[in-house]
Amino acid sequence: MARAEDSRTEELEALLHRLTELCSEAPVPRALRDRFLRALGDLWGDPFFSLSLDLLCVAGLDGYFKQVNPAFEKTLGFTREEMLQTAYLDLVHPDDQAGAIALLGRLAQGIDAIDYELRYRCKDGSYRWIAWTAPAPKDGEDLLFTVARDITQKKAIERELIVAREEALRATQAKSQFLANMSHEIRTPMNGVIGMASLLLESSLTPQQREYAEIIRNSGDALLTIVNEILDFSKIESGKLAFEVIELDLHQCVEEALDLIAHQATARGIDLAYWFEPGVPERIASDMTRLRQILVNLTGNAVKFTHEGQITVAVSCRHLPEGKVELIFSVRDTGVGIPPDRIGDLLEPFTQVDASTTRKYGGTGLGLAISKRLSELMGGWIKVESQLGKGTEIRFAIHADPAVPARPSVDLPLAGRRAAVIARSEGVCKAVAAHAQRLGLSAACFDSPARAIAALADTGVDVILGDEDLLRGPPGVALRELGVPPRGSTRILLPDATAPAVVLLVPFGRSTTARESADSSVAGFVTKPVKRRQVESVLLRALGGSHLDAPVSSPAAELLGMKYPARVLLADDNAVNQRVGAMFLERLGYRPNVVANGLEAVDALRRQPYDVVFMDVHMPELDGLAATRSIRSMSFAGRAPYIIAMTAAALDQDREDCLSAGMDDYLAKPLRIEDVREAMRRALRSTSDRPLFNGMPSLDPQALARLREVTGEGGDAVIADLIDLFLGGAPDQIRSLKRALKNGDHRTARNVAHSLKGSAREMGALRLSSLCERIERGAGEQSPESMMAVADELTPAFESAQTALLVERAGTT
Repeated sequence: MARAEDSRTEELEALLHRLTELCSEAPVPRALRDRFLRALGDLWGDPFFSLSLDLLCVAGLDGYFKQVNPAFEKTLGFTREEMLQTAYLDLVHPDDQAGAIALLGRLAQGIDAIDYELRYRCKDGSYRWIAWTAPAPKDGEDLLFTVARDITQKKAIERELIVAREEALRATQAKSQFLANMSHEIRTPMNGVIGMASLLLESSLTPQQREYAEIIRNSGDALLTIVNEILDFSKIESGKLAFEVIELDLHQCVEEALDLIAHQATARGIDLAYWFEPGVPERIASDMTRLRQILVNLTGNAVKFTHEGQITVAVSCRHLPEGKVELIFSVRDTGVGIPPDRIGDLLEPFTQVDASTTRKYGGTGLGLAISKRLSELMGGWIKVESQLGKGTEIRFAIHADPAVPARPSVDLPLAGRRAAVIARSEGVCKAVAAHAQRLGLSAACFDSPARAIAALADTGVDVILGDEDLLRGPPGVALRELGVPPRGSTRILLPDATAPAVVLLVPFGRSTTARESADSSVAGFVTKPVKRRQVESVLLRALGGSHLDAPVSSPAAELLGMKYPARVLLADDNAVNQRVGAMFLERLGYRPNVVANGLEAVDALRRQPYDVVFMDVHMPELDGLAATRSIRSMSFAGRAPYIIAMTAAALDQDREDCLSAGMDDYLAKPLRIEDVREAMRRALRSTSDRPLFNGMPSLDPQALARLREVTGEGGDAVIADLIDLFLGGAPDQIRSLKRALKNGDHRTARNVAHSLKGSAREMGALRLSSLCERIERGAGEQSPESMMAVADELTPAFESAQTALLVERAGTT
């Protein structure tokens, strides 16, 4: 009987194979095949069950198979008889048996159908994954007809994908950790470089010294850009790059980018220049760091591939709906160019136009790829055009919002005046002319003095701006040929007019030499790459009659400590960083106490209160996060300290970790004095509704020391008189101040507070002076209740100062 069934099966399989061959264009559809087998079944048993490629079976609710098809036998390796004699749960993997029992229970309860996956034991001891579909038995029946598929290979692929994903995640985490560690290690020494450069810029410098200091700081920023590029590329790839949209000066952004490559360009004899087309807003709302990053990448790449000539940056714009603008930047060079078949590779990551080991130009090929991604993320695009041997132009665009002008427009101060620009570089000529035209001058460009003489013979000019070597060249092109005589002489070219002012365009690094050799006919100097404000400043001075640049005073440091005295603690384990941070705070008027680790910071706060703590994160003994948590668990008589994190770890997660630990603010190294100043301001604002500071000394002994220096001999007697005068008058002023606040007389309150503030500061009564400052600023602006709360602190502050001053007075008599 078995032989007859086998013969019938083989005959049916052959017939099905023949039917498949007849369908030459496609395999037999499954539905057609099933219909064919059922039709044969009417004549010859049930070939659908026997020949199905799916695993089919009839199982009883008693736990045994009643029928299995050959595909099932072949998959598990058991014969039909062996499977019918074995409880099917014995074939299920031990870990899956509980689930199988639960599924059978659900089927027995009449649930319509269930899909499930189980591992079944094969005859050779291995296990295969089987996916089942089982409809519930009809009422009164105890049989289940199930259809299954072998999904072992699918499960293996899934496991491989899971393993690959886990490995990729581990690799990504390792890469991120490595990048974060490298970023931290590089940022730490850069904090000293950039910090000291920032401090230098806060001092009085000559224009050349200021320019050099700015280059040092900007070059430090460039190094940070390289570090950040690696982090940025990782963030871009993971879709986690964040943009900081702030109001920025577009001219400043472009100029800072050119500053970073100025030295390298000058060494190669390359002229750098930029200009704005009409209609470009001066201030926009965008991410200055990212925009400058793109410009530095593109201009730096241009310098690398340019041996002579010029590199120019032109900025234009077009207006978009909803008030936005599309800013279009063009970076053009006169370099070697790019072969047409390699232009497409230029913006791909880690790709070089010349990738050979003997290539002339180095680099990772990452900067331009990041520039492409950044411009696209900022709503724009990037395009490359190049001619081999003639140069390259890379144009990119970003979308931005025009910002409200920082100051209202003014009349053109030099309207009607005429200027001549003489430079070999067309880009320099165009840039200088564009900057001059902003002041109202009409500017004509020439590439040689001879052409200028020929063109200006009849009209004359008020000012000449030209390359130093052209205007101080050999006989025939000297300044005198342009009608610029020595002091006291008459003009040669236009004898009826006043001699024009002369401004020399000098390469970066030559301004000192140029000044030393300057004669009386030179009205000023402009260092290349020319900058808008420098050109405007020199022209205004030149046409106003002044000569040669005067030393530039440093911007006045805002002594917050004089207005808002506070006790400051600085915790950092790096000696250079300690010095930089302390000097920053001293420049702002504070004298911080410095500790070297978190344990010392906690101990310092236990000994005495501090108002602001600058806390480094990575320190030995106890790191900044653990130290902050310890401080937050402490109790303070007054306000808990305002803690500002300082860390060279610059990932978003680092900031979240600091804030989660209880820190109030976050500064990424390298620190800048502007960042420290803003952090202190935020600390001050955080205390606007509470007593300003805790633990402030009753008296500043330095104040009386300064008075002794002024009074000289007999100073002790004078100081005793001043103390008596202050102590006798201050109580009446405090009463008048409280009365004015109570009556809502804000004007009187501000006047009295201002007077008492000044006298208290002179005597060193810091807390009293600070409270008066708050009332002076807040009277009429803040709620009467908050002002009265501040006024209630005046008497205790005065009494504390009074005790200290009486001690001082006793020492003078």
